[in-house]
Amino acid sequence: SVQEVVDWDPNTRSGHSRTAHFDFSVSVPNGTTVCLDIVQSRRELNEPGEPQLGTGGVVWMAAVGLARYLEHHFTSGLEDWRVLELGCGTGLVSYVAAALGASVTCTDTPECLAKVTVPNIEANATRLQGSVAARELVWGQTALEPAFGQGVNWWELVVAADCVYRSEHAALLLHTLQGVLGPGRKALVALDRRGREGSNAFLQAAGSAESGFAMREVDNAVEMPSGYRFVHFLLVELTRISEMD
Repeated sequence: SVQEVVDWDPNTRSGHSRTAHFDFSVSVPNGTTVCLDIVQSRRELNEPGEPQLGTGGVVWMAAVGLARYLEHHFTSGLEDWRVLELGCGTGLVSYVAAALGASVTCTDTPECLAKVTVPNIEANATRLQGSVAARELVWGQTALEPAFGQGVNWWELVVAADCVYRSEHAALLLHTLQGVLGPGRKALVALDRRGREGSNAFLQAAGSAESGFAMREVDNAVEMPSGYRFVHFLLVELTRISEMD
């Protein structure tokens, strides 16, 4: 369950945890509970002159929802699965997938990886059944080399949570998904429902006939921190049906 040491204030409409540490417990197939400790880097905690991480330094609500969905949906675990996270930020979703046994590659900008992702991998690695590796991927700039040179059928699952804030992010995320997923492969994308232009733009683009994906809304009735309602985020599953030219 989500530990109530975290200050989730729905009145701020911030959608993210407002403390320096975020504790998250996940039940794994062997019957034990894995306790994750996520260190955040909020803007007000940054030292003068340090690079600003934008939205990547904190745990966002949609990431909690997606992490909880993985726990509840993959009850037999993700052992031997190869999972890719896009825009991982603190990496919560990646650590939950790895706790379930997956071999995970989590990706973000070099600044975010150095500031929050890698320190959190190091802090939680010994608690995970699977593995997590960090890799730089800047949407629209990093050469994808189909799925980092492994081919578009390499990744069994791609995940992304709350990482589409502006409309231009939508096209970049969709292009990246097209570059790392082959026909039949799936992505789970968690989006904020609360009127963000990026979320709406992504849904429109991914749901179009030209996207190369079949999109469906996933039941996201999963346990969330007190004060938040399921209606605040949307979880969609994208299945690749064709490769784009």
